[in-house]
Amino acid sequence: TTVDVPPVFIPKIGWSAKSWPCLLIARCIIRTRKLFDLLHTAAFYVSCVASSCLGLYVLQPANMSIGLQPLMVYGSVLGVMYGMGYLIRAKNVLSFPVIQRHRYFRIKQRMRALVKSSLLLPSTALLPALLITTLLTPTHPWGSIKAVLAAWRAAVLCVYCWSAGAHVLEVVFTERVAMANDDDPQPTATLISAMKHTDPIVQVCVGVQSNQQSIV
Repeated sequence: TTVDVPPVFIPKIGWSAKSWPCLLIARCIIRTRKLFDLLHTAAFYVSCVASSCLGLYVLQPANMSIGLQPLMVYGSVLGVMYGMGYLIRAKNVLSFPVIQRHRYFRIKQRMRALVKSSLLLPSTALLPALLITTLLTPTHPWGSIKAVLAAWRAAVLCVYCWSAGAHVLEVVFTERVAMANDDDPQPTATLISAMKHTDPIVQVCVGVQSNQQSIV
């Protein structure tokens, strides 16, 4: 299921539960309306911002580096936008496919959307970052056009790594559980022997090992 949070709706102003403002409030801000979950959401945004700033700092060329302030602003905008898009599309909830395909074809199917998001998100975040930095420091702290393009290229690589990792983890976590090969006359023998063990850790380990062997 993709309904991971209770919906929010404001009928007085015509906002239904499926409208974009209500989805933004429900999935990206208040979540389950608990303080602990709100802290988790804030920690997620902080980790996105920290990862973005660190990625921009590491991936940009040393001879075309932008200033520290533009880097922090661009990284913060990029991280917040990625985190909001991740939550509003409910990417934190696993979506199991109806038809199971090989891991290679499932990853290949996502490559077009991966490249599109890697180019679109840094370009969208660049304009607000330029405006914010200009308001804070009107003396053009970004430097030359080459420095801006270098920062944009670093942001593209950063978002590509995020999206590729998310796609790979989703493919791996939504694969079917196979305890034995298709030609095994007793496909449940390993599972039954694991369930007879008194230690639950051994049960889980044997089941995971059997699943990995059958996938390979």
